[in-house]
Amino acid sequence: MKIKGSKENEIFYTFQQDMNKRFDELRALNAEKKAKGGKEVEAKIKKLQEELALFQKDWLVKNHDTFAAKLIKASQDPEIPPYGKPLLTKADSSAFYNYQFGYYKSHFWDNIDLNDERMMKTPFLQKKIERYFEDLTVQTSDSIAMEADKLLAKTKARDIRRYIVYKLASSYETPKIVGTDGAFVHMAEKYYIGEPEMWDTSTVRRMKERVKVLKPLLVGKRLPEIYCTDTLGRELPLSSVIADYTVVFFYDPECGHCREAAPKLVKMLPELKKRGVRIYAASMDRDITKWKVYQ
Repeated sequence: MKIKGSKENEIFYTFQQDMNKRFDELRALNAEKKAKGGKEVEAKIKKLQEELALFQKDWLVKNHDTFAAKLIKASQDPEIPPYGKPLLTKADSSAFYNYQFGYYKSHFWDNIDLNDERMMKTPFLQKKIERYFEDLTVQTSDSIAMEADKLLAKTKARDIRRYIVYKLASSYETPKIVGTDGAFVHMAEKYYIGEPEMWDTSTVRRMKERVKVLKPLLVGKRLPEIYCTDTLGRELPLSSVIADYTVVFFYDPECGHCREAAPKLVKMLPELKKRGVRIYAASMDRDITKWKVYQ
């Protein structure tokens, strides 16, 4: 490919061509090593790898003021400096791994410009957000919220800021891990409701309504009072159940999963009672006939 009239594309494709030549040489040497082996081939591979790393560093310095350089840099992980201490015991090894993880995480965002909105057109911003929050962050609401605040403190560009808030809020509104929806409430309160100028009024209103529903139901919160009746029509509020632990079982008489789970729960009941556990079963269907048949 040849580019005319675009310095950025010319730089980018020239870099790719140069890198491809070096990678072809490296692949050929690795094939030779696999076929024949030998220290001489290993030395050539090591030398070529060093030249490759040096070429990349020099290229980034030379083209530091271009978006092409930002793009290449964003694709790279932070380079972890040598540990510098001997690994003699298990404690030394543990300290070494902690050092590597700590350095990698604390410098994770060094190579991407969070205030250049062109980054939103690349695959790197989304991938880095997913990697950081799925693999490097403890999956609890407090940890996710803390890391989100740190990331957004670095981000001043409006559209990137909006994207990060949206990406994280939508991920934890219906989370893969139970209990992390607290991160959604944090994002909604601080960055949607707290920064209404970034959003349209309908979005802010929806977030207020969603927070109002979810916040009282978060892990660690006291469950709001529930008022149900028993089969005789007597009111039986949740607070009337006296137990060390109370399991609230919401079910629908016509739900297949509920029909499968309920007998198992009934079977466990005698053992649960011995442990101070009581069950509060609340039917989602208020049709008393269906309810009594299910009972």
